[in-house]
Amino acid sequence: MKLLINPNTRRGAHDCLVSIIIKAFNEENNIANAVGSALSAVAGWDAEVIVVDCLSTDKTAQIALGFPVTVVQLFDAGERSCGIAPQLGFQICRGEYIYLMDGDMELRADFIRKALHYLENHANVAGVGGMVEEVNAANLIFLARKYNPPSHMRPGIVDRLNMGGLYRRDALVSVGYFSNRNLHSFEELELALRLRAKNWLLVRIPSVSVLHYGHTLPEYKLLIRRFRTRYARGPGELLRSALGKPYFYRAAREFKVFLAVVFFWLSLGLSVAFLPAPVTYLLLAAALLAALFAVLKKGIKCGIYAIAAWHVFGLATLLGFIRKQRGPEEAISHKILLSPAAIRSPGTRAESDA
Repeated sequence: MKLLINPNTRRGAHDCLVSIIIKAFNEENNIANAVGSALSAVAGWDAEVIVVDCLSTDKTAQIALGFPVTVVQLFDAGERSCGIAPQLGFQICRGEYIYLMDGDMELRADFIRKALHYLENHANVAGVGGMVEEVNAANLIFLARKYNPPSHMRPGIVDRLNMGGLYRRDALVSVGYFSNRNLHSFEELELALRLRAKNWLLVRIPSVSVLHYGHTLPEYKLLIRRFRTRYARGPGELLRSALGKPYFYRAAREFKVFLAVVFFWLSLGLSVAFLPAPVTYLLLAAALLAALFAVLKKGIKCGIYAIAAWHVFGLATLLGFIRKQRGPEEAISHKILLSPAAIRSPGTRAESDA
């Protein structure tokens, strides 16, 4: 596959061709593999690799510092979120094209070249993703992703690029920012909503982009963790950020199940307090029918888990919606760590602070 651009030369107003941003928190078991695969994917190119560490409490940052990459950390652990890491990477990166991946992924060596080739030939496409291979199918969530992926994880024009993608900087600039710092999840969906509102397209090509090692926790422990870490608040946070925007109703449709759960509990509380008993019975009957439908559609095990997840995410959606937010485009306080490996590599950005 021949690229029209030369990956070994700089690109006019941009300092380098590709920036790979790796977001990480407590990924000491995976970060070396992630960084090594990213460096291999752009070996010999005018490119950079940036590891955004959300103040890991393990050896993630120390391991990353052993590679010729830029390692940037948040100043405030209280600001940790899924959305803040990509935006911080975007804040300091220099590439004309920006690839985002997680610290528990392994980037396939040829994917960046294939994605660049696609973007070169499709000027209306903002981002390109690939197929994701789930390595650790240890619970119901990752089993479903592996054997029955949702439509946006299949090849073609998609409505979001979950699990990473290569984006045009110009497209990201046109929608104001890369990733909403306030979101504890669903940051890729929020970006996609903004891009699609500006008539940009997102595409997934039939080529493996990454291997994903993912969580190995059982599904219910992972659900509890997602509530505790505020991951489950993402839908509410996204809906609040979308208030008054042209894509609000599209976002609301994405989370209609969680919103239905919130409506159910609020209605049940009001009916118990103020309305006749038959209204309460009707609401409970509706909830039982919804539960029965879930079990029949998904099977007993998956159906019961779905019901539990709906209620956990429903409560968290309400909590996320009422949470005060900061401006998504505000500069993020951070520090850039000096890496001996990066200092030896003149093509890599290394600073003591920013």
